[in-house]
Amino acid sequence: TEKAERLELEADQSRYRFPLGWFNRGDRAPIELRGTEARRTLDLPIPQRLSIEDARLDLYYTQSLSLIPRSQLAVTLDDRVIAQLPVRPGQPDHAARIRLPASALRPGFRSLGFRAAQHYTNECEDPSSPELYSQVDAVQSILEIRAPRKPIVPSLAKIADVFDRRLWMDRYQL
Repeated sequence: TEKAERLELEADQSRYRFPLGWFNRGDRAPIELRGTEARRTLDLPIPQRLSIEDARLDLYYTQSLSLIPRSQLAVTLDDRVIAQLPVRPGQPDHAARIRLPASALRPGFRSLGFRAAQHYTNECEDPSSPELYSQVDAVQSILEIRAPRKPIVPSLAKIADVFDRRLWMDRYQL
């Protein structure tokens, strides 16, 4: 598969833009949600060296034309719902801007999730029906984070903060 573009970094080196595929091992393929209850999660590495001030997700997704209005897509952060997006019959393509609570983006690995409740009828339905799908665009959907660097504390006890595997770049400047 093709790899998603790498992250973008502004000149002041405090604003980062990631295509969602970057968190899925660089995969450009859409994030697939199939069936009546579908879930997918992406691990977000949050480095100790950065102070998250603001974060937003510009989400682009497509839902089956067969879905009825009681269907929805929920976006979660560490299993807490931060947005619920309804289905609009006859409109398969959607975009949403979702603010992520900066206070929840503590250092460590955070889980960004997508939960789809998908229905094509109000009656008994086949949970594996091919009409029950949604796709999140892994290239066009962007997570933007504003996070200035924290000063380095000169201590061998804090060396793991300098060489943190959660850092977002191959060549991170001190």
